Amino acid sequence: MLLQRKLFLAGAGLATVLCAPAIAGAQDDAAPTANGADRERIVVTARRREESVSEVPISIAVIEGDLTRQSITTNSDLQFSVPGLTFTGIVASREDPPIQLRGQGQTFGAALPGVTSYFADVPIFGSNSSLFDMNSIQVLRGPQGTLFGRNTTGGAILFTPAAPVIGEFEGHVLGRFGNLGLNEVQGAINVPLGERAAIRIAGSRLRRDGYTDDLTTGLDLDDQNRDAWRVGLRFEPTDNIETQFTFAGLRVRQNGNSEIIYSAPAAGAAAAFFGADAFLAQQQANGNRTTWSVPGFAPFFDRDYFFAANTTTVDFGDVTIRNIIGYQEDQSGFQVNFGGFPLPILHQRTGPHLLNPNNALSGRSQLSEEFHIFGETDLFTWLVGASYIHEEPLGLRVSAVEVFGGGSDDLNLFSVEQEDVGVFGQTTIDLSAIAEGVSLTAGARYSVNEQNAVNMNGSTPTRTSAPYGPFTCDRDVTLNFADCQVPLSEEFSGWSWNLTLDWQVGEDTLLYAATRRGFKAGGFNATAINAADALYGSEELTDVELGFRTRWDAGPNVSLDANVAVYYGWYEQIQRYFLTVLPGNVTQTLTVNAGDGSVSGLEFQGGVMLFDDLELRLNYAYTNAEITPDPALGAFAPTGYAGVAEHAGSFIARYHLPIEERLGDLSLAATIYAQSEMPFVDDINVEPQAHADPYTLLNLRADWENVADSAFDLAVFVDNATDEEYLVDGAVALDAELGLSVHSFGPPRVYGLELRYNF
Repeated sequence: MLLQRKLFLAGAGLATVLCAPAIAGAQDDAAPTANGADRERIVVTARRREESVSEVPISIAVIEGDLTRQSITTNSDLQFSVPGLTFTGIVASREDPPIQLRGQGQTFGAALPGVTSYFADVPIFGSNSSLFDMNSIQVLRGPQGTLFGRNTTGGAILFTPAAPVIGEFEGHVLGRFGNLGLNEVQGAINVPLGERAAIRIAGSRLRRDGYTDDLTTGLDLDDQNRDAWRVGLRFEPTDNIETQFTFAGLRVRQNGNSEIIYSAPAAGAAAAFFGADAFLAQQQANGNRTTWSVPGFAPFFDRDYFFAANTTTVDFGDVTIRNIIGYQEDQSGFQVNFGGFPLPILHQRTGPHLLNPNNALSGRSQLSEEFHIFGETDLFTWLVGASYIHEEPLGLRVSAVEVFGGGSDDLNLFSVEQEDVGVFGQTTIDLSAIAEGVSLTAGARYSVNEQNAVNMNGSTPTRTSAPYGPFTCDRDVTLNFADCQVPLSEEFSGWSWNLTLDWQVGEDTLLYAATRRGFKAGGFNATAINAADALYGSEELTDVELGFRTRWDAGPNVSLDANVAVYYGWYEQIQRYFLTVLPGNVTQTLTVNAGDGSVSGLEFQGGVMLFDDLELRLNYAYTNAEITPDPALGAFAPTGYAGVAEHAGSFIARYHLPIEERLGDLSLAATIYAQSEMPFVDDINVEPQAHADPYTLLNLRADWENVADSAFDLAVFVDNATDEEYLVDGAVALDAELGLSVHSFGPPRVYGLELRYNF
């Protein structure tokens, strides 16, 4: 804690004394045409410094400009533009679904994710669900541990909000209205504060009815009810000092996610003892837009989030220093019926308790500090740095997962405090003296992750008997909490590294070959009954990637671009979801080191512009993921990768109608997204029904920018135009254990109108 305070004071002091702004992740004037014709002007920070995307030897997807115009309003919409990126694992809400990229995501429970998101250069919990007033989104695929820390074995996503612009007064207001009661208002205003400072204020208010009826309560589930705000403050006290503060908040009050029962084998316990098969028949008759909650436990999802950060940069000419400090709090509470029918078979409830009488939200806080020193000479471009992250519980949640009507913990508290320290460096060497346009990049990071956990479980009948007990605590108000606490502590450490050789062939073509090592820390299983199952170890990934990026003019009115990457990665002690049945038919779900695995694939992004009027783009990802399971895990050993489709891609077409310039720019766009079958669980060999069938989505949009040479933009949109019923998550797949499985469906057809005013 003392180190945490010292780092916080040092970072805050540096920011206050220097009073300076962060270098934005992408230039404001770097908006590319859709076919990438201005690709050399797209500035990215994939290597923690500003450079043209055409020079970066990484498989990277960059999204810039107005996201709503690109039909991106939620995290899940990013998969239409980024091949191989999926969001699955939804439990209580669609607000912040876990990310899957190149076979990596979050396996189960408190396990660390394999893809880390950054907002304003600060690592954040989950993904960023506030996509209004953004400057750019950069998706870096493959291990990024050298420059972005442990747990980026799948990749990293960099969300860069629009930065305050000094010397310019401007802003916009956007309204979106449509079916399902869609009502959203966004806005931003940029105000100069003299010649060396500016402030930018942005916000969003979203309301939309749900599309799944809860027959128990009459509530509509899968709704949206969220308010978000953001404030950016930028100073340039001198020509070589910049500082930027970013503050943001989010408040969510929703009915939560729906769970639809889709399997209840007659031989299973849920059907034999609770009539789940009869409810399944009724569900099938009702269709996929209805469900039930447990009487007396209305579903809900609440979330409060706060974010604050400062990035300060001082340029000394040959050397630049940068300090990034961030703090965030994320608290939530939810109630959800995992059983999908109105009996307390499998549902999580949250309520007042002796320790939390007001049922306050709970979660975690994070303080992060990162320091960079970087520079450039004729032969070397280099960066060295250090990072520190401290996470701790925030608030106290008392919850229970009821199984077969009872017998679970009234008190289930699992808190983890962790500290992560990393030191790293990377350099790029210009080898043009040996071979024109050739460079070599080498870097390494050493990470140390220390976790201290307390597992507090009130006893249940099964846990008071051998071989799992006895426990000395119980569920009444006389509970002796000291007797219930099971302290856990472990330190994980490992190396990440990167070695890349690239060749810039002229101005428009880049070839590269890379090999990297990624490290993901281990952790603890909150649901472990046996002490031997409480800990799982780190995983390591080594990969090889070959890439090709080019752009060329094929004629006076035709230009093309392409970005191709092929890769192969092999895992040691890969972390996977694992469910096992213990003596007494007691089931437990864990994260385990499941053996060795591999992921290989191909990613393609390309486009063509014809006559400045027609833009065509193709995005495609092929992913082949395999596991050689540890024989010691037995028949339930996981063999799959949840959230990974073998084939996924999109085709995007936009046509600009040839109207007079004084009338504005009128365009029509269509996006077709398709993916192959995708498993929802790692143990797909045990639960083969837990998968999404192949599906195709069609989104349509018409934009009229600068209507009649005015400051107004007008658009109409139709998402999921064919009203496809497709699965986005298999939340519970327990046919082999409880005889019950449920899943969740994506949104139906949503259409509406957008009106934007720019000033």
